[in-house]
Order: sequence, then C-alpha cells, then structure tokens
Amino acid sequence: MADFRRMPSILRFVIGLPTLAATLHGAAAVRQVTVAAAPVERAAQVVTITLPRELANGAILRDATGQPVPLQVEADLSAKFIIARQAVGQSLRFTLEPGRTPDQGNVQVVEEPSPPRPGKTPGIARSTSAAMIQGKTGRLRVSVGGRPILCYQMDRDAVPREDIDPKWRRAGYLHPVLTPNGQTVTEDYPKDDPAQHGIGTVWRDLVFKGRSLDFTDPKGHPERIEFGGIDRTWGGPVSGGFASWHRWLESSDPGATVVLNESWELTAYSLPPELKGLNLFDLTVSQAVPVGESFTVSTSSRGGIAVRTPGGWSRTVALWSSNEKLADGRKNEGGPVFLAQGPVVANTAGLGVLLAKKSMFSGWWMADPGADFLAKLEQSEMRPGRPLEMRQRFVVFDGPPDEALLEALWHGYTEPAVVTIAP
Repeated sequence: MADFRRMPSILRFVIGLPTLAATLHGAAAVRQVTVAAAPVERAAQVVTITLPRELANGAILRDATGQPVPLQVEADLSAKFIIARQAVGQSLRFTLEPGRTPDQGNVQVVEEPSPPRPGKTPGIARSTSAAMIQGKTGRLRVSVGGRPILCYQMDRDAVPREDIDPKWRRAGYLHPVLTPNGQTVTEDYPKDDPAQHGIGTVWRDLVFKGRSLDFTDPKGHPERIEFGGIDRTWGGPVSGGFASWHRWLESSDPGATVVLNESWELTAYSLPPELKGLNLFDLTVSQAVPVGESFTVSTSSRGGIAVRTPGGWSRTVALWSSNEKLADGRKNEGGPVFLAQGPVVANTAGLGVLLAKKSMFSGWWMADPGADFLAKLEQSEMRPGRPLEMRQRFVVFDGPPDEALLEALWHGYTEPAVVTIAP
C-alpha cells in the first residue's frame, strides 16, 4: 500500500478534498437557534421550527452547554423540542448540527383489548401505527417513558360495575388520567352521577328542530354520543398521541340523525427532567354541524369540555389573570385556569386545565354533586361551516399545586416563543 506521507503535496490535497468538503459542508449546515427573551416566566414551552434543507438527513439540537436536547423531526422538516423553564428577560440559544440522535419512542400509544365478556371475542393488544382503526373496541393507552399517563376509552360496554344501566354507557373519553406517581385523578361512572366520565364532552339545552337536547342526562333523554374510530396515532421522543372522531345522535334508534360530528386530537409530551413532577397533554376538540342542520344555543345552554375528578376534591377557578381578554375583546371572567385537587391513595394530587386564549367560552360552569365542570358557550347558533374548536392543556401532578409554576405553564402554552434560526 502506498505511503500517503510520501505522495506529492498536490496529490495528497486532491485525495483529501472529499473529507475537506464534507467538513466544510457540515460546518455550513450548523445553525444557531435563538429564543427571544420572555416578558414573563414561561414553563414547558413546546417550540416548533422548520429545519433548513441542509439538515434534511438528520439534525442534533444542543443547548448552550453542548448537551443534546430531544428533537422530534417530521417528514415535512418541521421539528419540535421543549424548553423546561425560561425566566423573565432571559433569551436562550441552541445549536443545530448535522447528525442523528437515537430514535427514542419516548411517547407511545398502544391499543389494548377490552376484558373478555360473555358473547365477546377478545382482541389482541398491539401498537397502533396503522392509518385507521375503525370501530375498534378496547382502549388506547398513552405512555411516556414506559409509564402510563392516560387511557382513551373506545368500548361503551366496558363498565366498572354490572349494575350500570345501558343508557349510561358511553365511549370516547379519557379515563383513567394519572399522575407521575400513578395516582388516578379522574372518576368514571360515579355512583352519585353515572353520566359523568373522566374527561369528555357534553352539551345540554341545545335546541334542535324545536326540541331541547340534553347529552348530560341519558336517563331522561334519548340522545347519545358514539365513538366512531381512530384516524391515526403517532409517537416519538418529544410527543405522541392520537386523532379520533365521534358522532352525536339525536336518539339511540337505528338511523337516528347525526346532530354533531366531533373530532379529537390529543398530544402528550415527554417533559425535560426539570419538570419530572408533571404529566402534560393537549386536547383539541372540534365540533361541526352537518350540512342542512343547525342548533340554537339558549341562555341556559352549557357544554364543552367536562371533567369529573374524585368526589370530595376542591375546585378553584381563575388563580390569576382574571382580567385576561379573549380574542374578540370580551373579558374572560372564568379565568384561564381550572384547578381541582384532593386526596388520593398516596398523599394528594391535582389536575389543572389551561384554557387557550382564543376561546369561544366565557368561563367555567361547575355542576353538582361532583367535581365536574363545563364551559359556557358565547354564541347564539352552531351551524355548518362554523365549527366550534376547543383547545386546552392539561397538567397533572402529585402533591399540592404550585401556583407560580401553573402560571408559568399557562404563559408557556398561550404565548408561543419567538424563534430565529441563523448560520
């Protein structure tokens, strides 16, 4: 083999050109990512950027100390990462460079079968990477780092007690929702009101074709909400979740009129170690009226996101910022945060709901007897072409609430970071 050191200088230069070109290309592909200073303290900011094409084959994100930061890259070159905390007036800098980080599926969604029942054939548990799961029974389990944080119920006949009347049975909601220590903060089919189910959606006193509909009282009304199917699921090092759809029917009769088409998109996050005491997920619900139909919303109409926490828990609304304005200038009298807390098997736990600023709701409405709450809609009619969108972030924690952290989380959710990418 020829001795490279004895080759003429020009020949050594030519042979070394590919290595030099690769080095220069890598250096040219490095980008500086700057997050502008924050006017208020923020926590758990989910930052989305677009990668330059030079990094299309892979990118590593590093913080100011050179430590890698989990980065989730999608096919369209959008990428997301999470900033744990950002102090008032603090700007943050990161570096993007070519390379590949291990494909860590830290947030996972798994389909689980329902328990066997007489006349039923049990399904097979599997990871739900398929494009669509139509009418599957069972539930989806969302886990972060191998630790379950919530389940989405798809089988209306999977009930906790045999004495539950079929009228009360429902699918298409979240339960159980868990703290990092595995404590349950939701309740399903409570004996004081079996129509309440974990985290879901309801409406009451909607006028449809001259008749008042009430989806909160299945015993006295024939209306019904059906789980339709799963459109997709996903997972990754930063986030994972699912998209599903439901149908709202004016009765339980075959061929009943569909009065609302509802879609869900839930995204759960793998938080940095600084926020290890929290579970965090976003839920976006869109409700659309079918073509040719419409609702009249009366002054007594209530509806939207409903949460049932364990009986005996305390509830608080508007911990701060009670004068926050909505998108159209109306005052958000209910405040941006709902908080429920109370005793669990081990110590205490809590659930916070952070309300997005662009909300069509005027505030929270609490219903007895349980820790259930609903939001009041402020529009006179729901009609085709004008879907109602509800966006909120859920924070689940062990122990007593940290109000300063909750406020920082709300700012981190509702005030997107200003990010620049430069060579």
